[in-house]
Amino acid sequence: MIELINKCLKYKRIAICALIVWLVLMVGVGFWFVNNDFRIFPKQSISVAMMTSLSGPQKASGLSMVKAVQLYFDKVNRAGGIDGKQLKLVQFDDAGNAETAKLRAADAVASPVVAGIGHLLSATSVAAGPIYRDGHLPIITASATSDKLTVDNPYFFRNIFDVSNQSETLALYVKNVLGQKTTSIIHSSEEFGLSFTPAFSEAFERIGGVVRHVWIYQDDAASIDRIVSELSADRDPGVLLLAISPNTKAKNMVLALKRKKLNLQMIGASSLGADQFKGLFKDEPEEKKQPGYFTEGIFAVSGLMFDSAHEHAKVFAEDYRRAYGSEPDQRAAKYYETAMVLVEAVKQASEKQSERDVSSLRQRIRSALASFDSPTRSVKGLNGPVYFDHHNTSADVVRMGRFTHDEFISAPEQLVRVENPESIEMNEEIAAGNALQMGERFFRRQHVIYAGIDFNQITAMDFIRHTFTADFFLWFRYTAGTDGLTAVEFPNAISTNFRPDSPQLERTINGLHYRLYRVKGEFRNEFDFHDYPFDRQSLVLRFQHPHFPIQKAVYVIDSLRLNSPASKVAQNSAFSNLHLWRPVSTRYFQQNMVLSSTNGDPSAFETASETRFSVFNAVSVLQRRTEIFLVKSLLPLLLLLAIVFVTLYFPLSLLKERMTIAISSMLAGAVLLGTINARLGDTGYTIAIEYIFYVFFFLCLFCTTLALILERLQVSNKDVIPRVTGVSRLVYAVTVLLTLALYALHYGGLFFL
Repeated sequence: MIELINKCLKYKRIAICALIVWLVLMVGVGFWFVNNDFRIFPKQSISVAMMTSLSGPQKASGLSMVKAVQLYFDKVNRAGGIDGKQLKLVQFDDAGNAETAKLRAADAVASPVVAGIGHLLSATSVAAGPIYRDGHLPIITASATSDKLTVDNPYFFRNIFDVSNQSETLALYVKNVLGQKTTSIIHSSEEFGLSFTPAFSEAFERIGGVVRHVWIYQDDAASIDRIVSELSADRDPGVLLLAISPNTKAKNMVLALKRKKLNLQMIGASSLGADQFKGLFKDEPEEKKQPGYFTEGIFAVSGLMFDSAHEHAKVFAEDYRRAYGSEPDQRAAKYYETAMVLVEAVKQASEKQSERDVSSLRQRIRSALASFDSPTRSVKGLNGPVYFDHHNTSADVVRMGRFTHDEFISAPEQLVRVENPESIEMNEEIAAGNALQMGERFFRRQHVIYAGIDFNQITAMDFIRHTFTADFFLWFRYTAGTDGLTAVEFPNAISTNFRPDSPQLERTINGLHYRLYRVKGEFRNEFDFHDYPFDRQSLVLRFQHPHFPIQKAVYVIDSLRLNSPASKVAQNSAFSNLHLWRPVSTRYFQQNMVLSSTNGDPSAFETASETRFSVFNAVSVLQRRTEIFLVKSLLPLLLLLAIVFVTLYFPLSLLKERMTIAISSMLAGAVLLGTINARLGDTGYTIAIEYIFYVFFFLCLFCTTLALILERLQVSNKDVIPRVTGVSRLVYAVTVLLTLALYALHYGGLFFL
């Protein structure tokens, strides 16, 4: 054994140099693996076509679609792809033109792509549809709503409502929510406008409405002047419905109407239902002087509203913002969700595929998409399950938005399709005015309550009891006459002073009732200490109504208030008493709580009965001030670490003292670790700081063992003692430095937040 040690020490310098070279090589190889997605050799890819407008007037919308889909593909690829293959997005530019769309569709069919996403417009989608059908290429859109799209075409799928659903909902909304019996329509002469107008007119007249005027919009000054002139001459044209696609064409019509100062209530079809529409006016002088001048008060249809969307949609928005430095619109969110659906279909098709040819995989992907045909056989999307009906169209809800103060927010009242009318006393609901009927379809009135939470003060966080105490403002804005909607409950509350009938302030603002409460209480919270003391903690406040399901009431984010500078300043000051914490962000989202119980109702025993409740969440993220913790809590450990290291320089006459100090330091470290753990309670898992202590305990044991070895060498071979001592100091120092480096690499970014 002694001879082996002598030989090792003889080549100490060579060994150290070799170790350093080896470490450098390993670090270099590691970086190479990271930068190459851990792939030594390039793997096969699965190509998917992106059919959209990458040039022309709709270029901005097309690029937004590409970014959203690519964002999800990148996420899948980072996780290993599909069956080891990377997803590749192949872009085809249809330029927003029907004839060009046919050419690009033929190119896609002839290429090795296994499926497609797009097109943006109904006109381009309908034109290209037969080519996809004949070429057996499955494709899915999230923006083209024309009914013709999926007729006799089993290869075209739609992740948004169709024209029939949209027109019926709009007809009911104009007549029963806006209270207007008369409407006038301006529609474009392309596929969407030509299909939407008769569908809406038929539905509106069926429920007793009158369509007073119908104008075909041509995007030229003469056409616009004629329409504006005829509208000005009519004292009661009713609600003005804009069915103009694309929305860039609708811009000039809205400009002329607003500048003429016609006092008209305007409502737009789905082509106008996006934040992107308001951006078309940003360079107009009136808009620069008063943001929202042209869009203020316009209602529009949308497939997804961020203020009432699920948390998954919020996460998508944050990821999109982080990746591209810009805000996503509703269309981008729908195409991200569409990518999710298509990827799931590709996964299922790949699992079942034995052949290698593209045509076989295309068929399997189409079959997989068609198999998503019910809530129980669906794909989890951004705002709930995604599945298709017998028309290959998703059961997507039609959401109504309204442009208010330069924001596109959910309208205060919605109409929600009733999926299982047999489970509700529909006749009673219709008689009470809570439900409406359109042919064989039933709709319920859904109240939208704009809600918000502003933290005043977080006074304490109890990690043992898993609670925190909070003082905050809570407010609601809602349609007058529905005061029972404020009787919410806090599911994670231990105790609060909240009394629904005793608001601090109550009044009516712009036709909406406003109630403000100041709430104080103690709330349960789940804390995660895996990264302690470099951890982030989320403080969650949530409320829901115990009796009103989501079909009756949905609590949405009051973005007008929560996005204001005053609100953001108040949120930051609320954490001033928590000296060990730094506020990172506060986010809000709406989610659904699902109850599957039949509640003992025999009529529901044989059905997949579900009751959903709207839950409003406010989540504040705090970052521990690690530098304060390191000074206050880890300084004793660092001192012990230094003391143990100093013992390596003790003379051989103090070997017993070396052992005593190392063992005593280990015991002191155990006490210190116990004190830290006592602050957190029984976590049931290893936290980050414990690894530091484990390294310290190892070094103490190392020094104790070294002292025993040196004591033996004094008797058998004194000559090697200096070399053993030198190596031991090097091992100790390298271990400490390597540990610090690893923690700095993993958590160092926290010090720069």
